[in-house]
Amino acid sequence: MSTPPICTPDIAELHPDETSGNRKFACHHDIKLLLQITFASPWEADHGKHASLRKSGTAEEYEEREHLLQDIKTRMDDFKASETIRQDVCRGKLEGIENSGTLLRKMTLGELERSSQEEAGTQKRKKRKATAPSIDMNNLIHAIQAGIDDKHRREELITEQSAARLEFDREQAAIRAEQHHANQLMMMKLISAIAKRIE
Repeated sequence: MSTPPICTPDIAELHPDETSGNRKFACHHDIKLLLQITFASPWEADHGKHASLRKSGTAEEYEEREHLLQDIKTRMDDFKASETIRQDVCRGKLEGIENSGTLLRKMTLGELERSSQEEAGTQKRKKRKATAPSIDMNNLIHAIQAGIDDKHRREELITEQSAARLEFDREQAAIRAEQHHANQLMMMKLISAIAKRIE
């Protein structure tokens, strides 16, 4: 039984909001899809992994479909891996900012405590102008630079690990493709040998 072609909806059948760029599936689209499935009767196809797949196209189409599916899966896995790397980089940046802010606060509070202890020790009656706390800029710059260097080391490590994972995934995909191709060739040889015996 041949499957009837899938029909596209006529412009007259579209609802007013569907003629714009905002198209949505409506109930009548579901009805047309169910009618198409009823005519196609996919449940009548032979059961079996390859029998039902081969009904839809030639062996070349099947192989191309398998290769495209493997490529898509590899790219999706790579995107997920890079997503965790991007999240780690963002998290590292935020930690670096928080660490430098915490360090600056601690240094400032330390200076304020020392100046308040000195004022309590001298206890002069006259009013003094409040002086800005002195911050050891060299220590601050050194601490910030150490945080930046640590962040760069972590980013380089993550980049190396993701490159190694990507290379491994590519090698595994190539091995699977070669095995699939070898299996297909073996099946074709087996089928041709059986066909020769039958003749």
